[in-house]
Amino acid sequence: VEPLELKGKSKPVPAYKLVSIPSAPSQEPATFPLIGRDCELALLTRELERAVDDRECRLVTLLGDPGVGKSRLVGEFSAAVGAEADVFGGRCLAYGRGITFWPLAEALRQAAGIVDDDAPPAARAKLSAIVADDAVAERIASAFGLSEQQFLVDEVFWAVRRVLETLARRRPLVVVFDDIHWAEQTFLELIEHLVDTVRDAPLLLLCPARPILLEQRPSWAQRPKEVRLVLTPLSQADVALVLENLLGSPDIPEDARRRIVEAAEGNPLFAEQLLSMMVDEGLLRHDDGRWVAAGDLSRLSVPPTIQALLAARLDQLEHEERLVLEAAAVVGQRFAQDAVQELVPDLAAKDVAAHLAALRRKQLVRPQGSDVHGARTFRFHHILVRDAAYQGILKRSRATLHERFVAWADRVNRLRDRESEFEEILGYHLEQAHG
Repeated sequence: VEPLELKGKSKPVPAYKLVSIPSAPSQEPATFPLIGRDCELALLTRELERAVDDRECRLVTLLGDPGVGKSRLVGEFSAAVGAEADVFGGRCLAYGRGITFWPLAEALRQAAGIVDDDAPPAARAKLSAIVADDAVAERIASAFGLSEQQFLVDEVFWAVRRVLETLARRRPLVVVFDDIHWAEQTFLELIEHLVDTVRDAPLLLLCPARPILLEQRPSWAQRPKEVRLVLTPLSQADVALVLENLLGSPDIPEDARRRIVEAAEGNPLFAEQLLSMMVDEGLLRHDDGRWVAAGDLSRLSVPPTIQALLAARLDQLEHEERLVLEAAAVVGQRFAQDAVQELVPDLAAKDVAAHLAALRRKQLVRPQGSDVHGARTFRFHHILVRDAAYQGILKRSRATLHERFVAWADRVNRLRDRESEFEEILGYHLEQAHG
C-alpha cells in the first residue's frame, strides 16, 4: 500500500496490507540439504562406528575457517546419528579464564535434564541421578559451581571420566565441545585425558575449532585414536547449489550467481550473507515467480572479508533493529528475549519481538526455543554475526549494556538460587563494563 508519513521519520515508511496469517508458523528456518560434505560426514560416521566397535574414546577435531560450515556439518552429523547415540554439547567461551569446565557443564546439563530454573539442590539431584556415585557427583558439582567444595584437578578429571563412561555404557555417546581454540589449557588436557583413559565405553569427542588452535598446540590430535579433519572451502559448483537452496529456485540471474560465487571463494556463510545483502538492497528481487537482477551487478562493491561484509549488512539495519542486535550481542551467542528487553528499555516489549522477527528474516538471528517459563530464546545465525554487532558498539554504550545485563542476570539468578554458578561470567561482563 502507499508509504506512511510517520512522526520522527524523515522519509516515508513502506507499508503493507496483511493478507493472511499461517495457522502454524514455523519456528525454525528451513533446513536445506548439506552440500559438498559427503566425505567429511562419512568420516565422522566411521569414527563413531569405531568407537562403538572397539568400545573406546575417539577424538575428531574439525578444523576450518570461520563460516566454512563447521557448525552445519556437526548439526547434520548429530541429526543423522541421533537414533543410535546420545548427542550432548557445549561451547568454549572466548572469555574462558575462570570457567574452565563450562562446555562440559553445558553438555552434562543436557544429559541430566537440568534447566535454567533449577535451584542448586535440584540440579545436584538430577546430576546424581545420572552418575549413581556420590563421590563422582560431588566433584562434578564442584567443577560446575553447584557446590562450594574444592577438589584437585586430577580428581575432577577422574570424575568426568567416570560420568562419561557411565553415560556411554548405557548408549553410545557423542559429546561436542565447540570452539576449543578458546579453551583453557586445562580443558584441552582433560580432552586428551579422556582419550587415554576411557575404557569399555563407546565415546566420540567432536571438537570444532579454528586453525589458530594449532598455533597454541601444533601437535594437537596427532596421537592414536585422534583425527584431524580439515574443512576446506566448497567448490564453485557447490556454492552455486547453496544459493539455489537459499532462494528455493535454480532460476538465479547468471550475473548474480557468478558475482556471489566468485566473491565467496568457497565460504558458504559469505555466499549466504552476500545474497541476503543483495536482496536487502533491492539488487535482487522476486518478480512474477522468478528472481531478477535490478541493475548492473558487476558494479556491486563486494566487501573483501566476511567480517567487512557483515559490518556492511549491519550498517543497513534500521536504527531500532541495530539497537536490539547490539543488546543481544552483549548477552552472547545465545540470548533470551527478556534480557534484550531489559537492555533496551526505551523499546516496548512488543517492538523488541517485532525487531527480532525482522532480524530473523534477514538471516542474522534464529529462534532457539523457550525456557520453562515460556520466555523465548534466540541465537545468532553465526558467531561472526555476533562479533560484528558487538564490535560496532560505542565503548560507553557497551559499558552501559554490560552493567544492565549484570543487573538483570543477577536478579534472575538470585531468584533461582544460582548466583555462584554464573559468577565468573557476570564478573567478565563487569570487567568489560569497567575495563
